[in-house]
Amino acid sequence: MAGETFYVDQCSPRRDGGFLEMASQCEAFNARFAIGAEIWVFPGDVRGRMEAVRVVEPGAYVLSGHTAVVQVTGGHGCIALSHVRELGAPFG
Repeated sequence: MAGETFYVDQCSPRRDGGFLEMASQCEAFNARFAIGAEIWVFPGDVRGRMEAVRVVEPGAYVLSGHTAVVQVTGGHGCIALSHVRELGAPFG
C-alpha cells in the first residue's frame, strides 16, 4: 500500500535460518510488487542515497542460496531486499 514501508530485514541466512524463509520473503515481495513497479533502493550502504528504480524480470529471488534480492533497472543488477523501500514510503 502506498505510504507503507516494506522492510525485509531478515534476508540473511545468518539471521533467519535459511533458504525457505528467504524464498517466502521473495514470494511476498513479488506478490506485492509486479514487474515494472517503482521502488526505492539503497545501491550501497543503507545510510547512503536512495534511488527510484523499477522491478524487472525475474523480480525477487534467492541469489546463490544466501541472499534475497530483486532485479532492478538503473544498472544495479540485483539489490538485496534489505536495501529496498516502497516508493512513497517515508525513510530516514
